[in-house]
Amino acid sequence: MEHGETRSLRALFAADLRRWIDNWQADQAARRDPGDRWSWVNSEWIGSVIGPASL
Repeated sequence: MEHGETRSLRALFAADLRRWIDNWQADQAARRDPGDRWSWVNSEWIGSVIGPASL
C-alpha cells in the first residue's frame, strides 16, 4: 500500500469514527430526554425481537 493510500484510509476511518461518536452522543441525549423516551425503548425492543442488524 502506498503512503497516500494509507493516509486516505486513515482519513476515512477517522471520518467513520466521528460519525459513530456523533450518533452515539445523539442516542445518549435521546435517552436522557423524557419527551423522547419511547423512541429508544421501541428501537431496543424491536432489535431484541428481530435480532441485530447485519453490517
